[in-house]
Amino acid sequence: MINRKKFLKIGSLGISGLLVPAAFSFAKTHTDLDSAASENLEARQQNLKFGIIADLHYDLMHDGERRAQLFIDAMNQQQPDFIISLGDFCVPKSANKKLMAIWAQFKGKKHYVLGNHDTDGGFTKQ
Repeated sequence: MINRKKFLKIGSLGISGLLVPAAFSFAKTHTDLDSAASENLEARQQNLKFGIIADLHYDLMHDGERRAQLFIDAMNQQQPDFIISLGDFCVPKSANKKLMAIWAQFKGKKHYVLGNHDTDGGFTKQ
């Protein structure tokens, strides 16, 4: 299981790789391919777009619901490949079902990283 600290350590290397223009990321691959395969690869090449939210602190902040809705509305408009919460989203209790309903409004892929406050109140990683 990967924790937040490990994700950020590894992710900082990976995210910097995502910021490299696509032309550079395929440069070595193109030299190793024949021209037909290279053209096919270029036709399939896509940019990756994702949305990040961190430290919503839904259980602690007075405007968590509004901020979550603004994020989801923006993501539905931008239509990224996926969204990710980098932790401190909410405690997994039934009172937070309204937040989860907001989160579910995004129909694409969703990913999560647990934050230290996501297990407040006796909740565990499980």
